[in-house]
Amino acid sequence: MVTGTTVMPLADTGNKSAAHPARKLSSSAVSIALGSSAKKRAERREQRTTAGQERVFTRLPSLQRAKRSGLQVQKAVVFALFMRELRTRFGRYQLGYLWALLEPGIHVLVLVTLFSFFLGRVKIGISFPVFFVAGIVPWFLFNNIAVRSLKAVNANAGLFNYKLLKPIDTVLARVALELLIYSIVYVALLAVVRGMGAPVHISNLFKLIGSFIAVGCFATGIGLVFMVIGEFFAESEKIVPMLIQPLYFLSGVLVSANQIPVDYRGYLLWNPLFHAIEVGRGALSPNYEVGEVSLFYVFVCALIANVAGLWVYRISERKLMSR
Repeated sequence: MVTGTTVMPLADTGNKSAAHPARKLSSSAVSIALGSSAKKRAERREQRTTAGQERVFTRLPSLQRAKRSGLQVQKAVVFALFMRELRTRFGRYQLGYLWALLEPGIHVLVLVTLFSFFLGRVKIGISFPVFFVAGIVPWFLFNNIAVRSLKAVNANAGLFNYKLLKPIDTVLARVALELLIYSIVYVALLAVVRGMGAPVHISNLFKLIGSFIAVGCFATGIGLVFMVIGEFFAESEKIVPMLIQPLYFLSGVLVSANQIPVDYRGYLLWNPLFHAIEVGRGALSPNYEVGEVSLFYVFVCALIANVAGLWVYRISERKLMSR
């Protein structure tokens, strides 16, 4: 009896110790299988994305044979780059192209919630969530176009074997994508804050759309300059974003024109982004005091920026193509 009682625990212990590695082995096999399955899915998504990009760009030579006008060819090239940019940035994820809206939308919504909590009691003639959305969305539009233009040529360097493709087309495609994304985000966020109880009264739709387009036009000119700078000076990818960040505070994203002392307001009025943001806010509330801002001034600055950008691009185009 003593021996039996002694043997049974030993045998039981041996069985447990033998079963434990088996459980470890099975769990390891499952994790390896799941990991390989996820890797295969990612590879398939990558292959579909690459194949889609190749199909788009293999159609470009047919445009030249069809003897289309230069504008039609450039339109097709920009659209092809637009689709490539969209697939490259968002086509690899589980949620796919939905991330194109979720990524900036969640970012802006978090900022709106935070700043509404701390600054929402300030009386400015407009609901603070609406005030902040009208400031942060145009700012992100400008910032993303300007910063992403720094890598526009380098990111598409392998595509310049197609003679129809020019460096300027890479910037135009990124501008079109950012305009599409943030216009949808703008509308969606206004709908969200209205659903949360904030009053949204569009008093002038023309000015609202015009201010948004003016920011995009101004950012395009700046983006052309940054495209050339980014290709010839690699350090600009680190320096330029740091230099742009102060504009976040100098463009009226967090404050209105009437909250700035008169002695300093004149300096900020040189900034076209400040004008565009204030005009957009005035279009969203009839009670908001716009102040001394002008949409015409923004378009004039956009024209100057694009002329300067096209001039810099023109004198650098051959070097950009040969790098």
